[in-house]
Amino acid sequence: MPSPKTTKLIRFGLLLLLLAALYAVGSTTGLLEAVDLDWIRARVEAAGAWGMLAYLSIFCAAVVLWAPGMIFALAGVVIYGPWLGPPLALLGLALSSSIMVAVFRRVGGELLVEIERPLLRKALSRLHDRPIQSIALLRLFLAVNPPLNTALAMAGVGFRHNFLGTALGMAPACVVLAVAVEPIVRWVAGP
Repeated sequence: MPSPKTTKLIRFGLLLLLLAALYAVGSTTGLLEAVDLDWIRARVEAAGAWGMLAYLSIFCAAVVLWAPGMIFALAGVVIYGPWLGPPLALLGLALSSSIMVAVFRRVGGELLVEIERPLLRKALSRLHDRPIQSIALLRLFLAVNPPLNTALAMAGVGFRHNFLGTALGMAPACVVLAVAVEPIVRWVAGP
């Protein structure tokens, strides 16, 4: 049986391989380049009555493959309007990042939990003392991105805390989208 240190190294290696594989799939298949507002709208409209479920499913799958989550948030507001779009976008942001954190935590484990460095210990203790507030603050400034999701997974953040913290932290961005997208789209489209 391998030692605990060896097990941690193996899990970290598996996590790095998973990150690289996800990015490789997203970039080599052309998915990351193909994803734009028209592509998302076409998939959602093709799903008919299942459009919202298709939107959230595509959102989550694409973010796990390193596609930028904000393009999906923007698409949600454009497709579903300023009243339904932002809540759907917020749900997609929170769900996709939480799935990513859960998967990364399962593969890589909680590698940062037992870290010895004093500065990181202090940051982690704040994260564990007030997980929802800490994650909300991180999301407010760093949004939903794979490196942050990976760090939160290795810090031992749970699905519920990540989901709620992400929803709180990304809510202001979704409100801005609700207010700003429609006038900008009208302006770009012209008379």
